[in-house]
Amino acid sequence: MKNLVCTFAVMSFILLFGCEADFLKSPSKRIVGTWRISEVKLFGFGGDKSSLKFNDGSVNFLEDGSLVYINSDGTEFTGSWQITREQVEDQEKHSLLLTAVDFNGQKVLTQYYHDVTFFSSNHFKADINFATKIYVTHFRK
Repeated sequence: MKNLVCTFAVMSFILLFGCEADFLKSPSKRIVGTWRISEVKLFGFGGDKSSLKFNDGSVNFLEDGSLVYINSDGTEFTGSWQITREQVEDQEKHSLLLTAVDFNGQKVLTQYYHDVTFFSSNHFKADINFATKIYVTHFRK
């Protein structure tokens, strides 16, 4: 019986911490990698999703704070990203700033996400809050 309990404890530890301890990482470490924009939702009145600068395609977040964004048309933008942490009442929130430039087309994209929430190592959402509407962008690996 003692061996069974020890085996169960070891297996639980391996499953919980060995496979993926992603939840222990800071958001600036968790975001590194290539993410596709899987969905953009609009809540509230007015506006539409096409007004967002990053509403389709994929973003490769690099460890050094740089990024490569490729939209659905295949246009490549290079730029930077930054996650900042702030304390709001009793909650810790993270915001995300993306800036990317298409040097060939001379187009600059900048977007500030007010709140970033990680659901797993393969899914996070970023919210943009305006007066009468909220845009929720889902990113997936």
